[in-house]
Amino acid sequence: MSADQILTVEEAGAGFAAAVALASKFRGQEIGAKSALASAGIPLSDVSSHLNKACLDDEKVSLALELCRKVRKVVAEQSGGWASRPLFERQWAARDFKRAVGNPAEGCLEELTSLERCLERKELDGLSGFKMLVEKVAGYHLHMQKLAEGYVKDERKLAEQLEILKGWQCEAEELAKLITS
Repeated sequence: MSADQILTVEEAGAGFAAAVALASKFRGQEIGAKSALASAGIPLSDVSSHLNKACLDDEKVSLALELCRKVRKVVAEQSGGWASRPLFERQWAARDFKRAVGNPAEGCLEELTSLERCLERKELDGLSGFKMLVEKVAGYHLHMQKLAEGYVKDERKLAEQLEILKGWQCEAEELAKLITS
């Protein structure tokens, strides 16, 4: 319900700076970042678009695109694999993913497809808006590592599974870094 009131750290900082610059106008009144920016004649959209523009060269865009495709493929394969499991396991896996990522697998795949399209078209404005999702996917892979450590008893199988999960986690983390650089 309060999504319209949420600001990024950068937007809040810009609002604070505007409030300080216009302190004599406000004369000790309490003011929010959005109001301060509006009083300074700076639309919030200008702050957001300026701050969210990634500075990626062609090589980094290509790497980010490759990583995005890998991350999306892993999520698609994992969620597709849930369909073959018994009902209880399928529901548990879907709920666990949604709890960890904050989005059901289908929604996550849609967002990753949007990120992929932006990278294909080299539309770099707003790429950092996907950062949180990608970081949460990386966190989900870390969560799965912890679950595996408590569940898989065969040390060889555990090592194999952890290596795969760590690889997926690293790919997502690297993608998150690239889209916010």
